[in-house]
Amino acid sequence: MALARAGGSAVPEPFRLENPSRAILVVGGGLAGLTAALEAARAAYRVILVERENSLGGWLRNVYRCAPLRPPYAESAENPFHLLSREVESHPGIVVYRGASIER
Repeated sequence: MALARAGGSAVPEPFRLENPSRAILVVGGGLAGLTAALEAARAAYRVILVERENSLGGWLRNVYRCAPLRPPYAESAENPFHLLSREVESHPGIVVYRGASIER
């Protein structure tokens, strides 16, 4: 019965923004935040990264080695923090605010 009623419906118009924003706010400079900021910047978005602490990395700063990322998965991997943070800091499309908070 529902299909019979829907049969006479018009196809809905897709929603289109006139001026979509090309900026992304990333909250937190841990592993997920650093990765999100870097990937968004590589996709040509302007990125604003806000970190509550005075340095990036979160808990990742304290990790010596990480779970293996590639086969044969026999040895632990190096901590990606230094590489990620250098890439984020040097990327021209990413602005980093340390020691900052977001308020309503």
